[in-house]
Amino acid sequence: GVATLLRGHSPQLVAIHCIAHRLALAVSQAGEAVTYIKNKFKPNLGELFRFYTFSANRTARFKQIQEMLGLEETTLKEAKDTRWLSHDAACKALYQNLPAVILSLDHEARSNVVAAGLLKWLKSYQTVATLYL
Repeated sequence: GVATLLRGHSPQLVAIHCIAHRLALAVSQAGEAVTYIKNKFKPNLGELFRFYTFSANRTARFKQIQEMLGLEETTLKEAKDTRWLSHDAACKALYQNLPAVILSLDHEARSNVVAAGLLKWLKSYQTVATLYL
């Protein structure tokens, strides 16, 4: 990173990450240490984001369901390891929209196996418990 580049000009440089960066690294590393979060939760959270983002029709139906349920119109967020606390934003967006996502996936699952898989994952106790942490 930047510290390595600066160390090339000044070998005595001591690099210290800011507290926010250290927190983001700690959260990321902690998530990687939990098998379920690493192997199921994070990949499925990303798949859910892509499921809606890559389809204008699904996004429009999702917005209609949000409106019917009286939820604020918000989008699902992408969780990226390279973005500070993006996993938190992605989890909050899913948490706030959980009823709309479940109804939407239930409708989509009738003709889409990806939606059926995401719905099964989202309705599992382990997923709901992880989301509510």
